[in-house]
Amino acid sequence: MSTTILNNAASKLQESDRKSTYKQDNKENSVNAQETNYFHEKSSIIFPKVPRLVAVSGTTKEDVEHLISRIEKNRHDGQFLSSINHTYYDPIKSGHVYRGYVLLCETFHKEIFAAKSLNRPKLVFVYPGLGIELGIAAKSMLKLDIFKDSIMRSANYLEPYGIKLINLIKYGTRDDFGNILNSLVMLVAVQIALTDVLKHIGIEPDIIFGHSLGEVSCGYADGALTAKQAVLTAYGMGRGLLDSNTPLGAMAAVSLPADVIERKCPPNVYPVCFNTTDKTTIAGEPENIEKCVRELQQENIFAKVLPTFGYGFHSKYLDNARPLLVANIQKIIPHPKKRSPKWLSTSILERDWASSLAQTCSAEYYVNAVCREVYFYQIFKKLPDNIVTVEICPTGTLQFIIKSNLGPKVPHISLMKKGSIDSLDNFLCSLGKIHNVGGAPRLENIYTPVHQKTKEAHTCIEILHTINFCQNVQQKDATNDGIMYSAAAYLVLIWKILAELKHDEFEHTDILMENIKFNSAPIARKHLSLLININKETGDLKILKGDLLILTGKVLMMQDSNQNISDKSLDHSRNKEITRLSPSSKFNSHLLNSKYELIDCNNEDVDNLNENRKYTFEWNHNWISFIDSMIRIFTAHKPGNTLFPQKIDKCCFSPQTLLTIVNKSIGNAKIPVNKFGPNIKSPGIEITGIKFGLLKELRTSYKHKL
Repeated sequence: MSTTILNNAASKLQESDRKSTYKQDNKENSVNAQETNYFHEKSSIIFPKVPRLVAVSGTTKEDVEHLISRIEKNRHDGQFLSSINHTYYDPIKSGHVYRGYVLLCETFHKEIFAAKSLNRPKLVFVYPGLGIELGIAAKSMLKLDIFKDSIMRSANYLEPYGIKLINLIKYGTRDDFGNILNSLVMLVAVQIALTDVLKHIGIEPDIIFGHSLGEVSCGYADGALTAKQAVLTAYGMGRGLLDSNTPLGAMAAVSLPADVIERKCPPNVYPVCFNTTDKTTIAGEPENIEKCVRELQQENIFAKVLPTFGYGFHSKYLDNARPLLVANIQKIIPHPKKRSPKWLSTSILERDWASSLAQTCSAEYYVNAVCREVYFYQIFKKLPDNIVTVEICPTGTLQFIIKSNLGPKVPHISLMKKGSIDSLDNFLCSLGKIHNVGGAPRLENIYTPVHQKTKEAHTCIEILHTINFCQNVQQKDATNDGIMYSAAAYLVLIWKILAELKHDEFEHTDILMENIKFNSAPIARKHLSLLININKETGDLKILKGDLLILTGKVLMMQDSNQNISDKSLDHSRNKEITRLSPSSKFNSHLLNSKYELIDCNNEDVDNLNENRKYTFEWNHNWISFIDSMIRIFTAHKPGNTLFPQKIDKCCFSPQTLLTIVNKSIGNAKIPVNKFGPNIKSPGIEITGIKFGLLKELRTSYKHKL
């Protein structure tokens, strides 16, 4: 039985009330309040009925803070927010250890999280037992269409049995939920709906376990029960308890080990739920339970009576109900399915997990889960490292017990907070926390798709990219003030990002860049955070560092590389003037930064580079270095090596053309490169109309050197 701490006023029912026959026309199932008021509450002019949750990630904390700041400034731009969620939904795939989210409601909720590793955690779904605040918590969740649709399906299953589930959620009172039947069907219906929402956004469990009546919902999460079977199992269980002749019972939560409390218990009181090594639930006769609680409290030991509707769950006090419970549930589950290995049983000792009772999701299994002890603590010994527990309940019932078993270092996420004013806000924040720990929720699946044909600003995707200079720093790329990112690196970065947006590998993506203008070349010490803005319709491109504009241009997918790459010959076999260059030559010294060696040149006088030339490079499997080497050919004769491209008319990349040559080569591939005027070409790469100059940063650095 769950150790939910509920209002003591509802903790115990009179025996005559509890044993009375459940009437189909009673208050719980005949609420006739207005059906539509809830869905037509006056909403904020600014914020929608479902607040927008946006999740991001980055390589530094500053990256995440910057993105969250931009999200808050553009909170009304649905297309922008949607694009952000699509781009950053999986921080582990992106290699980002810093993650964060922001919930755009009247009071912004945000959180930034620093992960300790890039290993994806295993998600553990935990399903608690009963909780009296289910209706209150579920009411605001009806704003979420996926949740509401699931609840409506459960309501349809229960309608023939006289249960008006929607009315219970919208208008139910504490008195309504003081009925075992109402509480059971509410519990399972809400847990099914929460599970459906998580599945809809791509969050499914690696491990499942439940506490007491929560095992019913485990069957649904495991796929062993349909939603209809699960909710009707809850009904059959509640119906059977109401109709059975069981003695009055009670339960209490106690902060003592089971063996200690067993010695302290008065007659007819037993430890029944072994929650942790020092936290136990006891069950027995109501008078003796109350006496035991008073005595323990006098010893300054935590002890509290639990509201269990007058039943002593998990004890002999439910023995009379067993036959009726089995009969009711067998009608709902006539052919039980096998439980999967990811569902860990808490109602059967581990030593008996191979028994026939433990194998299937049967009526007998569920009756055992209600009438016999709960071995909750045994599960935690079976859990692997690197897990995140997610409590599938509106009240965070088991949070304290789970943390006691696992310790503070294991992340635990409760889908809602007990006593929260707005459960929907808390639920959405919990999805943000799942993102932060590496769960990769598809948050956009929650929201109605935004119209694609909006104003131009809405078609832009902005990506924050951080360049780390701590590794592979090339000395000649350094200035007195720091490290400079090469022009080739910017081009390859754009190429890779466009491929990622198209969900393709960049080496299988042909792209065309036009009218590329370098406005600045920022210098950084350790890392450089860039904002890349690409208009998905027009291809217009901007790269910024904060408010500093670095690069503008246009980037598009190239449908036919033959139409964009010139047909100038790259055949060097007939050239009789090719000269072998030594590694110590002036030209190779200039190319040292790019890690490429020029093997051949068709003229020894490489200073005169205004004329057409043919070159051969040895491929080293590095696109940035290769393209950088091609660009450096233009500046080998310039003093100080301080020139930087200021403009490129056109740049075409068709990587498979070059890789075909590489794959056919024996040993290191020899790649031909032709320069003709301000243009340069290799197989699959062509850069035309390139112009050089001294950018502001280079002018400053050059003066320092002089």
